[in-house]
Amino acid sequence: MMLEDIGKKIDSIFSKVLTPKERSLSEIEKVYHLSDFLPYKWYDDETGLFISEKQVGFVLDIMPLVGNSENMQKELSNIFTQILPEESSIQTILYADKNIGGILDEYIHTRDNSIPVMQTLARRRAQHLSQLAMKSHLYPYVLRNFRCYMSVCINLKSSVKLTIKKVKAIKSQIIATLNVVGVGCSVVNATHLLRFLDGIFNADFSNTKISDKRWNKFDPINDQVINFDTGIVVEDDLLRRGETEIKTFTVSRYPSEWTLFQMADLIGDLFRESRQFPCPFLMHYGVYIQKQSNDVPKIAAKAGLVKSQLRSPVGKYIPDIEREYAELDFAQNCLRKGERLVKTQFSVVLFSRQNEMSGAEQTLRTLFSSMLFKVESNSGTQLHSLLTVLPLSWNKDTIDVLRVKKAKNNDFNRVRQSCSYTRRMERNPDTCNAVWGKKRSAD
Repeated sequence: MMLEDIGKKIDSIFSKVLTPKERSLSEIEKVYHLSDFLPYKWYDDETGLFISEKQVGFVLDIMPLVGNSENMQKELSNIFTQILPEESSIQTILYADKNIGGILDEYIHTRDNSIPVMQTLARRRAQHLSQLAMKSHLYPYVLRNFRCYMSVCINLKSSVKLTIKKVKAIKSQIIATLNVVGVGCSVVNATHLLRFLDGIFNADFSNTKISDKRWNKFDPINDQVINFDTGIVVEDDLLRRGETEIKTFTVSRYPSEWTLFQMADLIGDLFRESRQFPCPFLMHYGVYIQKQSNDVPKIAAKAGLVKSQLRSPVGKYIPDIEREYAELDFAQNCLRKGERLVKTQFSVVLFSRQNEMSGAEQTLRTLFSSMLFKVESNSGTQLHSLLTVLPLSWNKDTIDVLRVKKAKNNDFNRVRQSCSYTRRMERNPDTCNAVWGKKRSAD
């Protein structure tokens, strides 16, 4: 007891209670590491699966579809109705970036055994084409490397071994389905994923080559994604990374009908400059298959209630009740055919040079509105919205967080960067924060 009393006395002398002002400054100087927000931990090279504390999943690199038929759409719909289990999620990501350098290098190397004049022509053509990936004389017409990814993840509710076995079977079935419709695909390993993420978080406009990062199996994957010197300034309506501005959007209104082959209309109009994306962009469509036993009875009950209201004497005075009943009746008919209730989100991310975001945003709004889509900026949740479009990041937890925009105490709106404290205070600390790359591991 005597030693304990001495310890309390020493603590009372040297400890200090922080004032409200000091606590505020302490919070501002706290550094949040972007790597902590990423859902990637370990990769099993044998099964091709990514494993974390909460989920197991995989990522496929698939060839973008160039034209399709109604039969192809029906085959692909089997992924949602038959293959994926309840409470699982699937993402489709189309990434159009400027990293055409690897393709051009391959173009040059295939002519290494040609005559000297052919080799010279190949080098000059590659040099010319690489300039078209930047802001060229043909602006806004630029060259892009289109890559398509599909990721699937399932929450860890049972044992890890059972979940891995289930996800392996799902992966095999999805690959078989893609092969049936003639879509080539390959399994994305940890190195491939790191290089994809490096282009989003670390790359700049001066480089047209994909990162050469390699996976180190002895460290968590999330600690290998972000460079030590990478810092992202978080503003209310966009993100800044060096000279690059990043802005995320969500589709809030859809056309009444839409088919798979029409997606080609959303990547730009070849014959109209005002509908050409002048910068790299990413399109993301996330689908979460919710638990059907909870929501199907609710649909039936609500349809019965709306039907009785529609037939009542006051039904004609209730606005939009006929449209609401038609939607509920359509949903019930689809459920009878084996369809499922899902939660979805269509997002777009633009990566532009500094001070060029307004033109790219106007192109996006003009192009999408011409197809009867409406896009809205994710004001107040830019960082969180960027993280949710990454592979294996769309799940029930992210859906729940996205329901509340501009949450006052949301961690993603409070991330700070201590080394830029002075500049932030000059630019209004309430609307401009920052997040740093990752924790430096011990040597």
